[in-house]
Amino acid sequence: MLVALNQSHTRHAMKLGTSVRRGARFIITLLAAPLLLQAQVNTEAMRRELVANGVQSQLGATFEYASGNNTYADIGASYRFDLRSGPVYAFLVANYNRGASSDDLLHKTDLYQNDGFAHIRCIYSLDSVFRPEAFVQKEFNDFILLRDRDLAGAGLRMRLLNLCDSTRTLQGDLGIGGMFEYEHISSIPEETTRLFRSTNYIALRYSVAAGTSVGITTYYQIAPKDPHDFRVLADANLTVQLSTILSFTTSAHYRYDNDPPPAVKHYDMKIANGLGVTF
Repeated sequence: MLVALNQSHTRHAMKLGTSVRRGARFIITLLAAPLLLQAQVNTEAMRRELVANGVQSQLGATFEYASGNNTYADIGASYRFDLRSGPVYAFLVANYNRGASSDDLLHKTDLYQNDGFAHIRCIYSLDSVFRPEAFVQKEFNDFILLRDRDLAGAGLRMRLLNLCDSTRTLQGDLGIGGMFEYEHISSIPEETTRLFRSTNYIALRYSVAAGTSVGITTYYQIAPKDPHDFRVLADANLTVQLSTILSFTTSAHYRYDNDPPPAVKHYDMKIANGLGVTF
């Protein structure tokens, strides 16, 4: 299990109730299911809603090591910064992951993961429904042959569903927009593309006061000049607050690229679990 240590400037007192215990039982059931998924970035899953004006930051780190029949080491680092000032909400998210395995018989070390990501987004709330937003992003991932991806875009987020009472909240959002994308693919021969993409998503989030929340998001990104060139990103997250400082998270990710580089599969999937400690 990966353990993430998060440092936060904002402290929230949360109680462990019946819904949390039910959520914990649901997680155990989910972990027992035969799901073998692998990861991809979904920026909607990184969005938060700071209610009060102020800032919040988090620093996370993960490490995993195994020795014996299989020898490998995984490291990961992440950072995020959130800002709320009146109708303006902005956040920065960055992470880096690296994994290597060694073969004693062949006396060699193989790098099987090397990827990084940074995303900045700014949202302005016109009212309770309409929220224009703008973003920039940089990314690399050796194992989908992505040497560099840079993009900048803007769009409109619309809240279509907002049901809440004293203990529960259900929200649904629709986003439409566009972005300019630059990609450098390390295929043979190498490829460089510059194009405009339409980016659209739908997001649903359910949460209860005790700290349990479920989020589901699906992105659809297409190049208007080439309808064959499109991507689908899907993400599901479950978070259970076990105590005032300890939380358990599990997430499933799916990415489909209809026009991938040569020798790269159309899809990637992942399931991930972890513990979070907030100070």
